[in-house]
Amino acid sequence: MTPEQYQRLKAVYAAALEVDTDQRAAAVAAACAGDDDLLNEARTLFAFHDRAEVFIERSAFAVGAHLLTKYDNYSLSERLVGHYRLIKELGHGGMGAVFLAARADDQFRKEVAIKIVKRGLDSEETRRRFRHERQILAGLDHPNIARLLDGGATEEGLPYLVMDYVEGLPINQYCDSHSLSTTARLQLFRLVCAAVHYAHQRLVIHRDIKPGNILVTEEGTAKLLDFGIAKLLDPQLAETIGHTATEIRLMTPEYASPEQVRGEEITTTTDVYSLGVLLYEILTGHRPYRVNSRRPDEIARAICEQDPERPSLVVSRDARSSGAHEGSQTKKPFNRSHNDEPAGLKRRLSGDLDNIVLKAMQKEPHRRYVSVEQFSEDIRRHLDGLPVLARKDTISYRTLKFVRRHKLGVAAALLVLLTVLAGILATARQARVAARERDQARLEKAKAERVNAFLQEMLSSADPQKQGSSVKAVDLLADAALRAEIDLSKQPETLAEVRRTIGNTYVGLGLFSQGEPLLRQALESHQQLFGMEHPDTAKTLHDLAELMRGKGEFAEAENLFQQALAIQRRLAPAGDLATATTLRNLGAVLLQHGKTSESEAPAREALAMTRRLVGNNHLNVAIALSLLGLVDEYRGNLSEAEKLYRESIDVFRQLGHAKALQTLVMMNLATNLTSQKKFDEADGIFRSAIELSTELFGAEHHNVAIVMTHYGRMYFLKADYRRAEEILRTALQIERKVLPAGHSESAQTLVTLGIVLTKNGKAKEGEEYLREALVIRQQALPKGHWTTANVTSMLGECLTVQGRYAEAEPLLLAGYEEIKAALGEKHPRTLEARERLPKLYEAWGKAEEGEKFQN
Repeated sequence: MTPEQYQRLKAVYAAALEVDTDQRAAAVAAACAGDDDLLNEARTLFAFHDRAEVFIERSAFAVGAHLLTKYDNYSLSERLVGHYRLIKELGHGGMGAVFLAARADDQFRKEVAIKIVKRGLDSEETRRRFRHERQILAGLDHPNIARLLDGGATEEGLPYLVMDYVEGLPINQYCDSHSLSTTARLQLFRLVCAAVHYAHQRLVIHRDIKPGNILVTEEGTAKLLDFGIAKLLDPQLAETIGHTATEIRLMTPEYASPEQVRGEEITTTTDVYSLGVLLYEILTGHRPYRVNSRRPDEIARAICEQDPERPSLVVSRDARSSGAHEGSQTKKPFNRSHNDEPAGLKRRLSGDLDNIVLKAMQKEPHRRYVSVEQFSEDIRRHLDGLPVLARKDTISYRTLKFVRRHKLGVAAALLVLLTVLAGILATARQARVAARERDQARLEKAKAERVNAFLQEMLSSADPQKQGSSVKAVDLLADAALRAEIDLSKQPETLAEVRRTIGNTYVGLGLFSQGEPLLRQALESHQQLFGMEHPDTAKTLHDLAELMRGKGEFAEAENLFQQALAIQRRLAPAGDLATATTLRNLGAVLLQHGKTSESEAPAREALAMTRRLVGNNHLNVAIALSLLGLVDEYRGNLSEAEKLYRESIDVFRQLGHAKALQTLVMMNLATNLTSQKKFDEADGIFRSAIELSTELFGAEHHNVAIVMTHYGRMYFLKADYRRAEEILRTALQIERKVLPAGHSESAQTLVTLGIVLTKNGKAKEGEEYLREALVIRQQALPKGHWTTANVTSMLGECLTVQGRYAEAEPLLLAGYEEIKAALGEKHPRTLEARERLPKLYEAWGKAEEGEKFQN
């Protein structure tokens, strides 16, 4: 090459660098017109330029992390992690790798996805936060969220998470490969919004919403992955690593919000923004920002400074020939259904959808939708042809929406206008009624949005950059309660609602003493604001009754339920779901209080009312069936109870969610079959319940221990004391580990283990467990409760075995009489207590005194 040719090539190269990437080839060809040698040299030079750009723009940290991850993944292949054996790597990223794994034991067959954290995020602080946070995340039970099943650390100390394995396509690929219409894409997107909103209500922010974290199965079910993972794995990286590169932060830059890019506080509106980016891509096939490279600083600048084009303008280009604009990863024609070709799609996106997407993607968080629920609701309104929040609410706009919804009706109205003039007065009157109802609905909606905004704002305080990485849910609730008293002092209705919401959240966490003052304050406020005859007053009475039931103060709980029920019956004489729920919970507290006969009427009415209102396939129906089954079982009607349990389980399975409740009903059914001596069938159902509970909560959870306790009791009734003792000791070991000392949940395990040891020749050790259980029951339950009497009777049997007859007699007599009074003479528990008395007198040498207790 001559010096002149080199200088000309240099000039062509420099000029082409100033041109956008997709126009660069044409610019080079034009500059080299007539000189094929120069054109070939220029093309070769730009080929090296493109390859070099990718390497140079990657940070040394990222290259090193990639190599380290490859080494870690290689070393982990085919390894055992907890109860699972790794099969193959599914993918890896900045935080670690995800593997397909399967159970390595014979307990049951289950494929899962295991995410193993890479080295550098395995500090003691991270492991401690894992133990705390995974319990919260495991409680996310939603049909569109891939559940977190378990977690722990490998032998090398690397934290890992066990999650549902979802086989599907990223949501954008699924939409394109199935040629979904715009309406179908919006409906699928709303399912994702419902999952994110569900988690926001439980104080969990996703932080990394992107297509790769939303898989859609072949059946069309969307599953949101990695929920809360970024929150788990962010031990103030900005402080420990520094701001070396934007890509180090726990986020995906293309879908990150401006506040994430700038390292500012994260709130629920951060997820709103990422959902907006996702919707933009689903609707247009393009990402919203123009960038010429993958350099983090260029991506960050685009996100923080560029205004995205309206979606309708993007699709107005010929999608089939242009591929994607700069920065988009879409390199093939955009595949859509026939009805949504570019011209028609532009018309569909113009207006509402343009404004909805861009409102969600506002740079300033306060200008976005206040919640994911509001975002999804605006999409619903658009689909229903209603005015949306993202558009200015002008008369002409509302009129246009009305006409589009009712084209035929408007045309007909014009034809018969003269005939309806006579009805103007009546119509005006109805309009006033409708306006009042609309105003009331708007007031309720506004109140709900104010409460929602306040509660979601408190989520921002969970950000590690703001309060440190050790923030807990209970601390958030306490802070929110204090802030509410100050911030909402001039909004009494909103303050009352916030008090009730926070109080109920405390109840859900089992913190009754913290929740009770808030619910009582909410009740007082509602009575002052609305009086007694108001739905809010009845609802707060119901919630306070639920709290008292959780505390074991059944008499007060019953009184509060009765007050709420009386108000609800006057407000809705025909009955509604709120009334049915109160009836059901009243029946439950009467049953717990030992008033078995009285519990049947409200339980049956609750079931009948619920079926009348919502049909058979509803969660409330499944719960009501289960309660009625318990009532029949306590009354000794075992076969009828069995039918009700099976019917309840069938409803749960049809619904496909609320599996935690389904597990408890399965346990009740298996216990019922045990009482009927149907041990083989009971064994299979117990095993299924343990498997399902383990999948939901992990192996070390008190719900698993509860099922195992009843399973151990089955072996006790089969007289297989060795196996029963083995199962019950495992259950007690779990409860000792995860529950505080003296917790009421552990009493049943202690009782059952105590009587098993008594039967197995270890009566002295069994006595210790029985006395511990008796103290717990006496402290937790009202005097004379039949479950306390049952422990008393079993302790009497234990003392009988030890030859301490004089001590045993009063315990056995008192236990029998109290159980009989509560459950009736024919109940299995009553019969068990009665059978212990003849055995005492025969061993004591007073067989004649035991004859009156013989059948």
